Amino acid sequence: MAEEKNKQLFLSLIYSFQMQGMMQLGKLSNPMTNKSERELDGAQVTIDMLDMMKEKTKNNIGDDESRFLSQVIADLKLNYVEERDKDQKADLKVEEKKEEAKETSEQPEEKKEDSSKEEPKKAESKKGPGKHETGTEKPLKESAKKEPEADSVNQGESNSKDDSGK
Repeated sequence: MAEEKNKQLFLSLIYSFQMQGMMQLGKLSNPMTNKSERELDGAQVTIDMLDMMKEKTKNNIGDDESRFLSQVIADLKLNYVEERDKDQKADLKVEEKKEEAKETSEQPEEKKEDSSKEEPKKAESKKGPGKHETGTEKPLKESAKKEPEADSVNQGESNSKDDSGK
């Protein structure tokens, strides 16, 4: 009778490790928080503990207990690999998106540089040979400079007339 009780306790212990592992893998929600939480490092420790139990109880437990323990370990390992692969795929997607974003941010800069190089060529072709930006033969600045000089000459003449008139 004590042996049957120990068998049930051993199976319950394995079952509780299995449930703990499934919660750590995010396959079951935590009964305390009602949330599904993933902790892959914790799941790996749980699997390692079950592997250790299998090794330490070898030739000391019945066939039913041994099969149950082996099945639980295999199930947890498969789920662990599945969850780990999800993380790796998600990490790859994040890296790919970062690379794409980096490439697209670099491409407009190259296009901007190309278009800035083309703009002066367009401006030069509109001017024509010997013409300035306005299309006149003389730049506006030169003609603007000459007009005030003419005014100052006229003013100087008028000032000299005023002086001579006094």
